[in-house]
Amino acid sequence: MLTFSDQSQVNDQQKTRLRQAVAARVSVLEGLLPTAVEGRLGGPGLVVRNRAPSPIFNVWVVVTVRGVKQAFYLDSIPPCVIIGLPKGGFAPAPVPRESIVDLMWFTDDLGRGWQRRATGELTEFVVPTYRGSSTVLPSGLDASRIGTGMNSEAARLSRGAVTRDAADCSEAT
Repeated sequence: MLTFSDQSQVNDQQKTRLRQAVAARVSVLEGLLPTAVEGRLGGPGLVVRNRAPSPIFNVWVVVTVRGVKQAFYLDSIPPCVIIGLPKGGFAPAPVPRESIVDLMWFTDDLGRGWQRRATGELTEFVVPTYRGSSTVLPSGLDASRIGTGMNSEAARLSRGAVTRDAADCSEAT
């Protein structure tokens, strides 16, 4: 028979697995961008997918372009969307052909931080809070070079981003 303490631990483990399953619905990858026309793809870019039923906050994408790492602050991403971001927004011309995305950081709706690598690996992570040039970033990233040109829906749209509904939005994988 389970004691109250044992049952509480089991409940905490179930909640953690559920949060991980919801966080697993968030990803970033490189590929051809979605367009406003169903089934048609656009140019190369980064695709941020939030297929969870809740928004994500404090969203960062970290890229490496020509040997230099840079963090881009995207702020929040609504639930159940796929956002296509043109690669040119992350790299100066000429846009590199090689892969540039390293990882993304985000905070879920309960305030838990996550890191999603381009390889798909998902781990809990203490996500930096954006504070302009005084933001404290992990080693190897320069806070004076934070990209903020895509930190709102309007800013993303003005730079050619496309937002589409995620057809496979659900509570867990």
